[in-house]
Parts: sequence; structure tokens; C-alpha cells
Amino acid sequence: MSAAPAVKPKNLTEYYAALEAYGKQGVTHEGALRSAFQNLLAETGRRTGWTLIPELASGSIRPDGTFRDEYFLNRGYWEAKDTNDNLEAEIQKKIAKGYPLTNIIFEDTQRAPRRDLKRMYTQQLFANEVMLLPYYIAALNIEHAYYERTGAYEQFDGLCFVDTLELAEGSEQQFAFELR
Repeated sequence: MSAAPAVKPKNLTEYYAALEAYGKQGVTHEGALRSAFQNLLAETGRRTGWTLIPELASGSIRPDGTFRDEYFLNRGYWEAKDTNDNLEAEIQKKIAKGYPLTNIIFEDTQRAPRRDLKRMYTQQLFANEVMLLPYYIAALNIEHAYYERTGAYEQFDGLCFVDTLELAEGSEQQFAFELR
């Protein structure tokens, strides 16, 4: 059974077609699979005005892709792995190297078999968000996608709200004014 949705936008159709073509050729290495996902991300980013820049180095890190907006602000990162990599171990290596922990996708182009979907949903799918409204929207989208695939609702516990408000708490005194 295919993991591809029944009705999908053109960029998803092209993504699944590329994966199918690679699969028929027995291709599973990161370099080939990465190109299909890179094309999907680039097209998706264009809709929001973001540009996907491949291999943009920043210090000691070089994600496979960096989303930037029109103000040259980094909006997200993508790191590809091949299907034979231990994704959890690869994530730990990247974290140790200093990769950002917010707005990053680690992708290995595996399709979850229906029998394994619950385990992947509860144990392997993680996301984080730095703004409250997108946090709630992400939770709803993830839970709804799971519901559509399984027919059962289950709360998604793999989403983390990254509290950036604490960053300014220590500096509040710097901006205090003394009234006389």
C-alpha cells in the first residue's frame, strides 16, 4: 500500500514519482533521494516567499538546505540522511556539532508502513516551534494527518514549544528606567 495521499498537489506528485523511479532503479543513497526532497522543499518555500539555499555554511555547520526570506533571515533548515542511516544517531551527531535545534527537518525519505505508523507517530516524529500560534497549527496539522491515515485520533506529544521569551528575561534590567 502506498503512503502517498490520494489527492496531492503537483509538487507532491512529482516528489512521489521521483521516489518511485529511484526505487525501481534500486537507488537508496542520500544524494539521489535528497534531490527529490530538495525540489519539493524549494517549491513549497517559493509559495511563502522563502528561498531554499543548498549547502549554506554558517560557521562549522552546513545543512543540506537553509530557507531564507527576503530579508536574508534564516527561517529553517533541512538535513537529509539516506534510508540506511540510523536517523536518531545522525541527529545526535548534528546536535553535538552545533546544528540549530529549532525549525530543522531531518529527513530520510522513508515511508511509514501502515503497521508501523503508530510507533513512528509516538516515538520517532518530533517537531518544535518558536511561536505560539504556529505551534498550535502544527499540532493540529500533525494530529489531523495521523487521523486521516489511521481513522483514530491520538494526541501528538512530540511537539515542543521553544520558549524564546526567556531569552530576554535576564536583560530586562538593562532597559529599566529610573523615574525621579
